[in-house]
Amino acid sequence: WYSSVPTDALSYNRPTILIQLPALQRLLPEAEPALRALEKAGILHSEPEKAAQKLNEIYDDAEDWWASSEVQNARQTFLEMFCPSCEDWERDWLRRLQNMERERVTS
Repeated sequence: WYSSVPTDALSYNRPTILIQLPALQRLLPEAEPALRALEKAGILHSEPEKAAQKLNEIYDDAEDWWASSEVQNARQTFLEMFCPSCEDWERDWLRRLQNMERERVTS
């Protein structure tokens, strides 16, 4: 599910429950801590039934669940990795590309 839908949903900061089926390969090993945090916070589920169970659990207080520090910290960790944003995004992207080029040249 590495697409814009999860990052958009999480960046809008609205209660979100995601499903990632185990059959889908996790492409980035360095993403594991962020994905585990989403799982622990109840945002990411490996089975539709578990996602439905979580939805039923939080349904009456979804906004309170979403505002909890565990959920917000997991969300922020994921967004920092997959959806970085800043006001000076052009300079940030240029810096990142230059760093990638330096790493490529030195390896």
